[in-house]
This record gives sequence, structure tokens and C-alpha cells, in this order.
Amino acid sequence: MTTTSYRPQLKTSDVSSHVNGHSEISPLLTNMQISISSDKEPADRNSNHEIVEDKNSNRSSPVEQAKAPKRRSDVDAIMIILTYGIFLFHLCRVFCPGSDTLVQHPDVTNTTSTEDTFTLISPFYVISWFIGFMHVWNMPMFFYLSGRNTYSSLFRRRLREYRKERVQRLLVPVLFMSVVLQFPITLSYFAPHTTALKEESYWEYTRKFYKRPGLHQAWFLLYLFIFSQMFVCRFVATHPAHQTPDSTSCLPTLRQTPQEFVLTVNWLLGGPVRFVLIPGLLLGILETTQNVIGGYIRAFPFLTYMAVYLLGYITAAGDTERLLDCWAGWYLYSGVLLSSLYGVGVVQWGWGVVERSSVDLLQGAVEGFTRGLGLWLLTTGCLMTTRTRFSEPRDWHSEYRTLAMPFYLIHLQVIVSYSAGALWIPYIRTFPAMLVVTSFLSFSLSYLVTKSTNLRYLFGLPPLEESWLPGKMLGGFVPVFVLAVLVGIHITLARFV
Repeated sequence: MTTTSYRPQLKTSDVSSHVNGHSEISPLLTNMQISISSDKEPADRNSNHEIVEDKNSNRSSPVEQAKAPKRRSDVDAIMIILTYGIFLFHLCRVFCPGSDTLVQHPDVTNTTSTEDTFTLISPFYVISWFIGFMHVWNMPMFFYLSGRNTYSSLFRRRLREYRKERVQRLLVPVLFMSVVLQFPITLSYFAPHTTALKEESYWEYTRKFYKRPGLHQAWFLLYLFIFSQMFVCRFVATHPAHQTPDSTSCLPTLRQTPQEFVLTVNWLLGGPVRFVLIPGLLLGILETTQNVIGGYIRAFPFLTYMAVYLLGYITAAGDTERLLDCWAGWYLYSGVLLSSLYGVGVVQWGWGVVERSSVDLLQGAVEGFTRGLGLWLLTTGCLMTTRTRFSEPRDWHSEYRTLAMPFYLIHLQVIVSYSAGALWIPYIRTFPAMLVVTSFLSFSLSYLVTKSTNLRYLFGLPPLEESWLPGKMLGGFVPVFVLAVLVGIHITLARFV
């Protein structure tokens, strides 16, 4: 067995000067020892980081770590809560005036007439505020945690293994969504509509969905897949577990060592003010630009989410948050305040979440910097706070984390298909009734997916031992090719038949 040890010699005084006077140093800099072994078994695959077990591969992972990041139970808890928060976000949009959702409560346009002397504020305004509040940080936090998980994942995988894992976990569910899972969305044809649909049959209505790849809520997975493939070479070039010639060959011109990378990160973000201003201003500028451009990029800001994903990886590499734990409360409360103000902007001025048209520079800047600073402060403040609150793993973490992916991919279909019938009936179309029923249905279907043998693979979960998916042919990529062909077929048939 050949083992290469990597022990950088760094003085504590040299590093401390780069982290704004903090005496705590990133563990990567003080106790770094990376062992790369060719015949050991891979690290524990039951870690909470995003892993897809390749049951069809007999080759063990060559990347071994002497000191990989410890499993964080708080990340499990946050991911579980976030997933259900996305469910609440989509359910609330059914009751939100001005929302462009496919199904909408019949009374959302009558908010003034439904108020009486005992109603101080219409519930529709409260729901609109909640949607705006969630819009600031719910999806950015997913991207931020995904960036952090990328850093941990690379301790256990080579570059090629990581790319394959991203295809199996992210691209397969995106394609499956377009082929199969978007069909329940077409049932919105039968729901009551605040504006009458033009005269068309259900078949004509359905064809509109299949004329293009149907992403729906899977847009997040597609974005994440693109980001991971775009930046993994840059990540590998400075990752402590990949400092071998074959690991860094994809970017031979980048010679920055892991220690130098961490020093750079802590020099830029190591101070409490710089940690807020540099990322906050960057995100504010990106948000402003996308608001002025308008259209799809305003509703789904690609540049903002890409920056948040990269910041997640960077702060994980430098362990920057640990150096600033004492500021966690200030960051969290400030983020909640800014997110709440953004929610007021949604109610009062129809900010980003309820419209996609472009805005003038002043409004775009106010909206953009409110969201940019708010999402950064709330996301990082929340993660710093939960680090100490959820220090020990709970029994329910693993099971509910497994449910998270199928729940995310199913919940919108459940909401739309249930609403198509329930919104016609006065009592069962109330918010509490819809919340209980759709939550139960989404959890039940997600649980069945996790217990299935082959279906779970199509939802981005690791296949079971007896599963015949993804198989060994073409390196396990046959299902990807088949799904891609089916997407092309449904687009062709919908457009020309």
C-alpha cells in the first residue's frame, strides 16, 4: 500500500493575522494530514452529505481522508425543515393574489369584499407577506448547503466519480420530471380559474406542457447540476483530498494550495464586517441586475444562486462561520428583519415573487439589496445558530432526510392535482384542510418511493442492492440516455402531432 502524507507547515501567528485578529484557526490549517490510499475501502457512505452509492461498481473509492469534516446533524435538520418550507411556500401561492401559479383559490381577487368589521387584515395579505419572506432565503439556503456538501463530498470521490454521482442524483430526476412527473400538473385544467381559459380541449392544454422540457420545481436540481459541473475542476484544484497530479490535471494552471486558498478565504471573509459586506454587496448587485433585466431570470435568478452555491463551498473550505459564531444572533435577527421588509414589499409593491416584468433601476436596487443582504444574513446566521443547538444527531434525521428528495419532487404535483378538485368545494378548499390533506398525501407517496426497489433511483436516491437500475451497461448511464430520448420524443410529438 502506497500512502502519501500531506503536512503543511504553517505558523499560528501567520494565519491569525489574516483572520482579523481571531485566535481560532481553521482545522484544515492546523491539523491537515491527507492520506491517499489505493486499496482501502471508501469512507462511511451513511454520512449526511449527498451520496449516491454505486452498487454496480466493484472499485473502491481512491480518495481517503484523515480528517474529513464531521457529520453535522444541524444540516440534516435544516434540510428537512427547508423541504417542508418549500411545500408551504407552494401551497400559499394558491391563496396569493397576483400569483402566476397554475391553480388559485377562487376568492383571491375578492380580498376587499370578503373583509368584515371583525377582520383587521385580510388573510390573503398575510399569506402574500409570508411568500415574500420565504422567497428571500428558502431556495438560496438550499444552494448554500449544497455548496458546503460539495466540499465534503470531494473527500470521498475522485473527479470522475463526483461527476457521475451528480448525473445520477440530479439529472435523472430532472429528466424523469419532464417525462412522467409533470403529468399531474396538467390536471390544473380542471381547476377553477380567476381568468377564463381560452377555448381548448384538455389534450391541447396538455400539449403546451410537453412542447418543452417540463422542469417545474426540478429547476433547482438542474441549476445545481450545472453549477457542480461548471466548478468542480476549480474545486478539485484547491481541495486538500485531491492534491495529486492526476486530480489537478483538469486545471493545470491553477497552482494555489489548499492552505493558500483557506488563507485567501479567511482574509476576505474572516472579519465580522467583511463577512457581511462583501457577499451581501455582491448578491445585491446581482439581484439588482436581474431585476432590471426582468423575465425568467428575475423569477429564477441564475447568477444569484450560482454565487450563493460558490459561497457555500468557500465558507466550508475556510470554516469561516466557526470563526464568527459570536455574531450568529446579530446576523440571524438582521436577516429576519430584512426578509420581513421584503415581504412587505411583495404585499405593497408586488416585488419579484409575484411578477416577472423588469423594473427601473431605483426600485430594482432597493428590492435587490434588501434580498441580497437578507438572504446572506439569514442563511449564515441560521447555520451558525443551529451548529450548537443540534450538536448531536437525532434518530429521525436519517429517515426524514431520505424522504426529503422524493417529497420535494412530489409535493407540487399533489397540491395541483388535489386543488383541481378541492377548489370547487367550499369547505375542503380552506387553507387548513388543504394543508392537512396535501401534507399527508405528499408524505405517504414519498415514503412509498423510499421503500421501492427501482423507483427510488428515478427520484435521486441510492438504489437498493437488488435494484436493476442503473445497471452496468455504459457505466450505468443507460437510464439517463433513455430518459433523454423520451424527453426528445414528447417534445417532438407535442409540437408536430
